[in-house]
Amino acid sequence: MTAADRLAVLAEMIQGDGTLPTSVAPGTGGAHPDLTTHTTLGLAASHAHPYSATSHPHPESDVTSLVTDLAGKAPTHTHPYESSGAVSTHEAAGNPHATYATDADLTTHAAGPHGGSGTWTAVVKTADENHNSSAVVADDATLKFTTLANTQYTVRLRGQFITNATADLKYRLVHTGTTTRVRRRVRRTATTDIAQTVELKTAFDAADVILSTTGLNPWLEEDVILQVGASGGVFKLQWAQVTSNAGPTTCLEGSYLEYALA
Repeated sequence: MTAADRLAVLAEMIQGDGTLPTSVAPGTGGAHPDLTTHTTLGLAASHAHPYSATSHPHPESDVTSLVTDLAGKAPTHTHPYESSGAVSTHEAAGNPHATYATDADLTTHAAGPHGGSGTWTAVVKTADENHNSSAVVADDATLKFTTLANTQYTVRLRGQFITNATADLKYRLVHTGTTTRVRRRVRRTATTDIAQTVELKTAFDAADVILSTTGLNPWLEEDVILQVGASGGVFKLQWAQVTSNAGPTTCLEGSYLEYALA
């Protein structure tokens, strides 16, 4: 197109007042030229925002870093820990956890009594133990435990023995720590295998207690409530022959002591 042609086109677009139109309908006199005319006139062929309402696509290569950002991304994903519909089924259920405690259950529990741990620690003799040729009480190798300061215990003790008519048997129950309070319900043989002594004691033994003088199978049982004071120590059974003798004088396998926090 010659310069004269360009001037003719511009002249056609000029309004009667000598100005270029700001808005005209496409296809009417004085309309904005199409792309071909635009290019012919030497005007810009493209700009950031398309001058027409017609959309046009951009290939992926036109978008910076798009391919890199999407590399390795799965087109879909799943949640293997949940089967299809499991959450919906759970939510729709009126009370899917029927075994859970209700408010009423918790209120009843809170109003009830609450004791100690209730967990018993058992100390059981797994072999016979002999104290022979000695009339001085000595610690049993198994039937004892260490106590903690300012702690309450409940204790059960059962000892089964064999001796002879010369040696016999005596014992003493001891706590080496501070004893704030103790209650002992004692059942034991009283010098023979048949007679029994039942008594309540409010202190640990200050002297040896004789279990047999003529019996050959002495035994003892105690239920103890112990309140330890400022110093812990050792709760233990001590025993010996009444008369030193070669024996045998034996605490039998299966004798036991067990304790729990009270």
